[in-house]
Amino acid sequence: MNKESKIYVLGSGFVGTNVHNQLIKRGYKNTELLGRARVDLSDKVEVDFLFDNNKIDYVILSGALVGGIQANMINQYNFLLQNLLIQNNVIPNCVKHNIKSVILGSSCIYPKGYDILIEEDLLTAPLEPTNEGYSLAKIAGLKLAEYANREQDGKLISLMPCNIYGPKDNFDLNNSHVLSALVKKICDAKTNNSESVEIWGDGTQRREFLYIDELSDAIIWSLNNLDKTKTFLNVGTGVDISIKELAETIAKIVEYKNKFIFNTDKPNGMLKKCMNVNKINNLGWSSNTSFLDGLTETINYYQGLKK
Repeated sequence: MNKESKIYVLGSGFVGTNVHNQLIKRGYKNTELLGRARVDLSDKVEVDFLFDNNKIDYVILSGALVGGIQANMINQYNFLLQNLLIQNNVIPNCVKHNIKSVILGSSCIYPKGYDILIEEDLLTAPLEPTNEGYSLAKIAGLKLAEYANREQDGKLISLMPCNIYGPKDNFDLNNSHVLSALVKKICDAKTNNSESVEIWGDGTQRREFLYIDELSDAIIWSLNNLDKTKTFLNVGTGVDISIKELAETIAKIVEYKNKFIFNTDKPNGMLKKCMNVNKINNLGWSSNTSFLDGLTETINYYQGLKK
């Protein structure tokens, strides 16, 4: 991938905005960020028009309907339908126009009950019911890209990141992910001197977190290394933390000293989601940002929003 390549980043959310900024910083000036105002990825007519009327060298598909455990549970139909529509509109156009592409998925593709998630675990057991709709869509997307690679000789790559976090994340409790939700709850509790903070589940569930800049780095690395694999790759740190430990770490950083109430009437979701990242590490990419540094940056960003 040279500096003059035409790159379209489809989806202007947390990930898309960050990877677009990272590409510009690295000298890829011919990069465009396309949000819903430019193209509705779920609309086949709009997507076909975009691809048919522009010369595109590379595509990064980051656009998706995403949310935390609550949003996934109550919107299974939409999470499945909208994500299928997006992928089914974009991936065939990448194939048709011979465009090299990175398709973003999620660690939610893996079966429940596995301690370490390795690529070969896909489709070996039932999915976690609380995010089944989203998971099925992402599995369909990665398989579509994988099958296309058999015909296009490795022009598409799917990345399955773990939980992403960092500055400019979504802190809306109705649809945020667990880390940003806990940052908001605990920071607000500190500001308001609240006696307690409620946390869903029993706190024993474990999650792996990757700083947003690291994911952008992995995406850019992938665009330059499409020939190294024709299958999907896990992207993460290979290290997890319990939700209880995460809450305690945030509390220590912001100096919140009151109690946590674990609401066991609410679901834990998958008890453990830690990925084996040996495959992408062996191919040449690995994460470098320490979790404590990334978490501190995220907290500082959120606290700045409140001033």
